[in-house]
Amino acid sequence: MKMKQKNKIQFKKVTKLDLKLLVEWRNSQHVYPYNTQYFLLNSKIQIEWFNQLQRDNSKKMFMILFGKIKIGICGLIDIDYENKN
Repeated sequence: MKMKQKNKIQFKKVTKLDLKLLVEWRNSQHVYPYNTQYFLLNSKIQIEWFNQLQRDNSKKMFMILFGKIKIGICGLIDIDYENKN
């Protein structure tokens, strides 16, 4: 059975345009208790995180999309390009 393109799960690199949504998600009462940070985020903190992410080749963060709808975020951390196998 062929999956329709509009219902396809996709991964897209996180961009600055995603930061406002990420702050909303991570500060929401449904998500915040499960985060690793112990403070509410704001746009300044999120921009600093994003800028650090751009300089760190060992981390890659992706938005998860269902069709065109952003439904989550995931990432790869501690990427080791030297010892890959």
